[in-house]
Amino acid sequence: MSRIFLSITCFLITSQLLGQSFQMRAIAKTNSWHQGMVTTNDGTVLHGLVRYNDLIGTLSIQTENSSESFGPNTVPMFEFTDNQTGKERRFVSLPYPRVEPSLTKDFLGWKQDFETNMRKGGKIYAFAEVLCEGKTFALLSKMSQVKAKEVTRSSSAGPYGGMVTTDSYTEYKQNEILFFFDHEGNLKPFLEIVFKQKDHGFWDSNSSSSKRVDKDLLEEMTGEYYSKLMEYAKAKNLKKNKKEDVVQLINYFISLSGS
Repeated sequence: MSRIFLSITCFLITSQLLGQSFQMRAIAKTNSWHQGMVTTNDGTVLHGLVRYNDLIGTLSIQTENSSESFGPNTVPMFEFTDNQTGKERRFVSLPYPRVEPSLTKDFLGWKQDFETNMRKGGKIYAFAEVLCEGKTFALLSKMSQVKAKEVTRSSSAGPYGGMVTTDSYTEYKQNEILFFFDHEGNLKPFLEIVFKQKDHGFWDSNSSSSKRVDKDLLEEMTGEYYSKLMEYAKAKNLKKNKKEDVVQLINYFISLSGS
């Protein structure tokens, strides 16, 4: 199948699942191919054009001789050079819980599910991006697939509640989790970011929010350097609940500690 027909097919499938703003992101991801490589479980390394769509969790590669798609169960690692930013991006496959609740609401349930999954040999896998990496841990980002639900809300107005208005829309939601992954294989969630879109048909509303899952984890992971990190954060006006700021803090820690 040629690249253009592959792109059209993927876009048509994605458009049925996503709202307009998510659709625009899906179009960009569907048509965005990057020079890179994919490593399969048997050690085969494929070089070519790589496309990864985190909205629906699909990975594809086009080589000179073939076009293939993969899931996290068969690919331990892939990487590519982002055409838009010029940055090298690396992804790994890791064991992950079967059900992904809101970590800020049900962290204990998530932890128990993850530990059970690990004891069973990690049969469920997911792709995560390596944001930065030192000698003792890496900072990873894992995106959930987009979920949609229909919402109808009624409200009454007027002194006697006689007027009833109904608001119906489709809500799309995607979560991003930032984890610390240490050298012993422990996956420790730190920050949860929630992206929401309400599709009212003629207009959309978008929002995002973030919350630290474990407020003590950054100090635990950086140890004696934590106070210096906080001084650096204050000087640079960095926030511990912003993804870009957390990445900057961890890179600064790696430069300080050499680890």
